[in-house]
Amino acid sequence: MHFYILIFVCFFSFPIEAFQFDCENPNTIDTNKITSYISQIESQDDSLSIDGKLVSKKLKAYEKLFKNCIDNRQSFRELSIQELYKHYKNIHTIAFYTSNVTHVNYMQTVLDETIKRGEKNKSQLSEMYRAYVQTRQFTQANRLKKQYPDIGLSRLPTIKGNEGGGRSLLFIEQDGKILVQKSFDFSQGAQIVVISSPICGPSRRYLSWLQTKREILSVFNNHSTWIMPVTGQLYIDEVVESNKKNAPIKMAYTYKESDWPEITYWGTPTFYFYLDGKLKQQIVGWPREGREKELKQALKDIGLLS
Repeated sequence: MHFYILIFVCFFSFPIEAFQFDCENPNTIDTNKITSYISQIESQDDSLSIDGKLVSKKLKAYEKLFKNCIDNRQSFRELSIQELYKHYKNIHTIAFYTSNVTHVNYMQTVLDETIKRGEKNKSQLSEMYRAYVQTRQFTQANRLKKQYPDIGLSRLPTIKGNEGGGRSLLFIEQDGKILVQKSFDFSQGAQIVVISSPICGPSRRYLSWLQTKREILSVFNNHSTWIMPVTGQLYIDEVVESNKKNAPIKMAYTYKESDWPEITYWGTPTFYFYLDGKLKQQIVGWPREGREKELKQALKDIGLLS
């Protein structure tokens, strides 16, 4: 039996799939219409899927918006500088939600055009850098940092490991100087995947609570994997500090969220309970009053508590 426990339940006032993103002229980029569509998407909350899991559907909406209103259209180079700035802002929003390499590379071409017109913008360059980090294009991120040393872009660790297929995670080593990419496979039996972040208050709250619960702590020490959502900032120092403080529990970086299709919501903290590699339950969030009863039941259901 599958069941799911949520902190808040908010339904779409209408489904994201209902958006048609009707950009009438297939040869032009209508920045005002795209901006309006983005506002509509942003006004919608997350929803429950048919089987009761909390789902963020913005990714699909933004993928559709790019395809319908931006891709294979008249060159943005014909836009005025004001419209070009607006177009850059729109594509930055889209790329932020999709983590799509195609969208990020398109974003770079728009930025290149603004720079070509003599408009070097520190904020845009920082956004571009973070977009490369978010899509794990570390070579491009380092190239941008080298090209604009005066911008003050954050350092990247040395990246080691093979970019093979399948799920993989990035593990911090040598106090944040190195990130090692390693493949991830579910072991037989029960396992918990925790979506967490050291900069998230509820995530820290859960870790503090966990340290006071010897039996549950033992379960998580031996049967959990802690991963961070994919973002454009690595928060190296914060992750190193958290890993030292909470050892043996250590947070790793998700390489690509698309490698985890069964994970439908990446808010922190979110707990996913697996049995023999199959997702069984989801618990979202950790409020001040905790969710000890629900957590224990979920652990019992996959055989980690008696």
